Formats: sequence, structure tokens, C-alpha cells
Amino acid sequence: MNYLIKPLVSSLGILGLILLLGARSNLIAQDRDEKMRVETNLVLIDILVLDRTGRPVKGLKADQFQLLDNGVRQSIETFSSEEAPVSFGVVYDMHPTTADRTRTVIESLREFKRELGPEDDIFLLAFNMRGQQIFDFVPTIDQLAKHMADPTSREPHSLYDAVFFASDRIQSSRNQKRVLFVISDSADHNSLHPFSAIQRKLASIRTEVYAVIVDADSELGYKDITHKGRDIYPFSRDATALDRAALLDLTLRSGGSTYFGGSKTTLQLYKTFKDIAGEMRSHYTLGFYPDVMDGRRHALRIRLRDVKASKDFVLTYRMSYQANAKNAAQ
Repeated sequence: MNYLIKPLVSSLGILGLILLLGARSNLIAQDRDEKMRVETNLVLIDILVLDRTGRPVKGLKADQFQLLDNGVRQSIETFSSEEAPVSFGVVYDMHPTTADRTRTVIESLREFKRELGPEDDIFLLAFNMRGQQIFDFVPTIDQLAKHMADPTSREPHSLYDAVFFASDRIQSSRNQKRVLFVISDSADHNSLHPFSAIQRKLASIRTEVYAVIVDADSELGYKDITHKGRDIYPFSRDATALDRAALLDLTLRSGGSTYFGGSKTTLQLYKTFKDIAGEMRSHYTLGFYPDVMDGRRHALRIRLRDVKASKDFVLTYRMSYQANAKNAAQ
């Protein structure tokens, strides 16, 4: 090191050397800042492509996708079709539940957890009118009952607040592929966060939302069928058609979907979780650099080109993103 510095000192002098080293440091810092800025602005979109039978379409290439940001075509800079570990967050609404249904939910989640890979992870946020508890594992029935009886935790105890809280939690997960399961009757009970805030929140992060709408009763009795003038209503009496439409909107906009009536048995619910996990592992991931990061919500549209029978395919992906530099790649 001394051998290299001495000739510079003799020809430039101490002041020249300081200026030279300072300029080099500035260039390195500028390059690092530019690299960080570009990497932060990268927007990643997970896309599921299904054929007419509902099976994932595999083997597509980057040049077979066309991506529009607010109607403007964008160059696809990164592309991946490889399986990757997934972080799962489960939001379990215990308002409309029974002991049997809780057992069904917990047993199905525990069975699902056994099939996760070593790099996958999962957390459970359970809530009711008393408050919420969050677990970094799938608890047993006894563990859930014990913790839900603890009066020290009070918030959140409404659906939209719970989804907002879980969104923050899943955002810090170690895996880039992330999904929220929402198990609920879809009724919200006076959340502090309005529905519009949940929409904005989910648009600002990279996670898909899947919902399982739980039934009001596990089965209909004789009186339900024969009682004159009584409607056979398969959903919770607390939930309205608007509640279910709102939850459906959240899932579709995030790139997920909603399941109805699939929560009556442990096997049915386990199969639903397994199907969703399979979809997550079949995603293509596209990355692009937006023309502007203006802090607004941008509409996304993705199409296939030069793909045989693609008119029969269904593409599922998040419909928008919040164009903030700190949120783009999350």
C-alpha cells in the first residue's frame, strides 16, 4: 500500500491526494446510492396462469408476457418461474365460530403446517370480541383457548383491523412470496380502519389475500327446511352481501381469490389451504422499473402473446400497486 501511495504524494502533493481520494469516495457513494435507488424502485408482480381446467400453465417465457402500467407498456427486467419458499399469515375471525369449527380450523392448519418446507413459515392471528393473539406457530386447541382467554391483549378485535395488523406482520416476513389466509364470515365489527384504508394498505405491499367464508351452521336441521316463511341462509346472520363483496374485492385486487362453503370439515379446509399453497408455488414473477414513482396507485394489466390457446387461460395477479419507492418491491 505504501509503495502505491508515495508516487502519488510526490506528484500531486498531499492536497491533491486528499482531493483525489475524496472524489473517488464520492463516486463510490453516488454509485451505491444509485444502485440502492434502482433496486428499491423495482416492482415485482406474481402471476398465476390457469388453463380451462383450472390447472397451472407452466413453461412460459418472459417474452410471452406483456405488462402495462397505467396503460403504458413496460419492459420486463426480471423474470422467474422457479418455486420459492412462501410466508403464510392466517387471520382467523372467531366471532361467528363454534367450538367444533375452531377445532376444524386448528386441526386443518396443523395438518397443513406439516407439509410446509423448511424455509416456509407461518403465523396465526386469532381474534374475537375480547381481542387478539398472534402465534408464530399453529397452536393446539388448548393453547388457543388459554391465550384467547387472556384479557391483557385487546386489539384488534374487528376484521379490517386484524387484516391491517396482519399486513404489517407479513410485510416483514423473510420470504418474498407471501400470502394471507382470512377465515371469517366477512362481517366487520366497527373497525378503526375503514375499508378504503385496507385497500390502500394491500396495494402498498406485495402479498396475496385468500379468503374462506365460513358458514353460519355446519348443517341445516329439519326445522330450518320445514319452518314456513323462514329463509335458508347459508352464511352468518351478521354478514351482509356487501360484506362478502368487500372481502371478495380485496382478494381479487391482491391476486388471490375467495372460497365459499369449504370449511365444514378438517379435510375440506386442509385441501383448500393446500390448493392455495400449490397456486403460490406455481407463480411466475415479473419485475419492472416504473417510469415514475409519484406516490399514486397505478393500475396493472398483464397479457399473454404468441401463446397457443391463451384465450382460454385465466391470469391472476394484483391489479394495482402504490408507486412509492419504499413500497414497490415489497
